[in-house]
Amino acid sequence: IADLVREATAEKSKLASLTDSISKIFVPLVILIAIATYLIWFFLGEQDIAIKAAISVIVIACPCALGIAVPMSLVVATGIGTKKSVVVRTPDSLRLLAKTKHVFLDKTGTLTDGKLAIIKATGLSGISTEAMLEKASAVAVTSKHPVSKAIAETPHDLVATDVIEVAGNGLTGNVNSVMVSVEKPGSYQNQAELDKALENAGPNTLVVVAWDNVARGLIELSDKPRPTSKQAMDQLKAAGFSPYLVSGDNPARVREVAEQLGITDYKGHVSPEGKLELLSAYNEPVAMVGDGINDVAALAKADVGIAMGSGAHAAQAASAITILDDDPRAIAFALKLGKRTYRNILQNLGWAFGYNIVLIPVAALGLLNPMLAGVAMAFSSVSVVANSLRLKAGN
Repeated sequence: IADLVREATAEKSKLASLTDSISKIFVPLVILIAIATYLIWFFLGEQDIAIKAAISVIVIACPCALGIAVPMSLVVATGIGTKKSVVVRTPDSLRLLAKTKHVFLDKTGTLTDGKLAIIKATGLSGISTEAMLEKASAVAVTSKHPVSKAIAETPHDLVATDVIEVAGNGLTGNVNSVMVSVEKPGSYQNQAELDKALENAGPNTLVVVAWDNVARGLIELSDKPRPTSKQAMDQLKAAGFSPYLVSGDNPARVREVAEQLGITDYKGHVSPEGKLELLSAYNEPVAMVGDGINDVAALAKADVGIAMGSGAHAAQAASAITILDDDPRAIAFALKLGKRTYRNILQNLGWAFGYNIVLIPVAALGLLNPMLAGVAMAFSSVSVVANSLRLKAGN
């Protein structure tokens, strides 16, 4: 956690880089204004005023407030998020979150607990259910996907070799010189037999076990929505966000979960490539929430990727925000924190720029004592810090 926080506070946002670029122009410009102020008053015969006015311009224009306007808000926001188990790894994501309205969410392991269990298994093409499950378990034991973990709990004494995992589709491995596939329903030689089994299946996660292009079994699995998922979706909608459930799972299962959670927009049987297409269809910033390998591309494509802490490391690496405790309610919290932080940053920058725009002319006119200019400069920095700390009050 500490490493993630250090990474977040060390990385500059685009807004921070912008203020750095402005400072590179602002500082030389202030020096020129101070020199011009001195020369004007000097040629007017006011030597004392010339020195005081020039010094006041330099002191009052110290870009301290401008320099800390962005990082101060980000540091406070990052600290607030960490206390809520929300680690912001990419500070600029807070700026993008402020403009986000659409939130895409994966299902398994994100809104559901990911603790899948086999609730029904059917052998096909003359293969017994036990024999089919043993071969499937031998292949599935090599994967960390929640579906594979559930299937792998079936006892077996077989060994699978040359296992290949295709994200969003399934696994294929060699078991006793037979290439066994554990995958989403597809097309097989005994399609009619499989279609009948699919018709009788419930709204569950469906997995086909096949070899020699013949479906040898159908496995039905199910898990439960997280206890806080419904509340999390209600919070998202109340805050003005539009949740969209997108999953590679059986459309019937996706529809059932969406109805339980009150989500009106949903889509099943979506491949990793399909998720990318969905995200690309939106011109405005979008957020993607996921946890698995098949979500990595979408998490990286989204303007803001949000990963669950118990998910795949690749998913966390592709995301800007990590939810350590897997509580879906943190999604709405992170989005609202982004809006508040961005608003706070704009307030800080407005104060820092406005302060200089107003008081530099006052100092140049000789109406500001250098000592008072120093007090005003310090007050400006303190004001930025105080305004940033207001984020805690609104937490």
